[in-house]
Amino acid sequence: MTTKKLLLLRHAEARSDSTNGTDKGRALSENGFMQAKKLGRYLEKFDLTPEFILTSDALRTRQTVGSLIDGMKKRPNIKQKESMMIYETDSIQLLDKIYEFPARSKIAMLVNHNPAIHNLSKFLAGDNRILGTEKDHAFIQEGYPPCTLSIFDCFIDTWQEFDPHLIRLYMVKNPDQMDPIEDEDDTETIHLEFGE
Repeated sequence: MTTKKLLLLRHAEARSDSTNGTDKGRALSENGFMQAKKLGRYLEKFDLTPEFILTSDALRTRQTVGSLIDGMKKRPNIKQKESMMIYETDSIQLLDKIYEFPARSKIAMLVNHNPAIHNLSKFLAGDNRILGTEKDHAFIQEGYPPCTLSIFDCFIDTWQEFDPHLIRLYMVKNPDQMDPIEDEDDTETIHLEFGE
């Protein structure tokens, strides 16, 4: 049995207004673009670049993914899929989508909205699971601000074998919690800031 990583990400900070008058048309704020880009640098730095990303078709989730990839220096070839079916869905339907991930992808990411992404994270990090740190668990239970990321180790060979009882909470990150990242090539230090 191998270990895969499941990344559950809430979209980055979004504007309150919309480009087309609908909730789907809400774009990221300036701070939101920065959040996602810096998160991308963090994932690349620590070898957590996803091989597959499933996102809702809302503008703010798509922009989150785009900026996340922009933050990666190596410009990875990530398979991406947008789904209108996971916009305004619930955590159970979101969970079902995990079984549809490409079987051999070692690291897969789901980018979506509250409350579904928060509720799914809470469920997978429930008291009956093998947990990460108490701090990580408490953070998930208390809230899921924009650009919050939960990472789970999944002890499976393919995503079609996904079992919520065969996972472990690896870590929870948001831009407030991340340490500064010093780039090895140009010694640039990335300070991750979190907006309101």
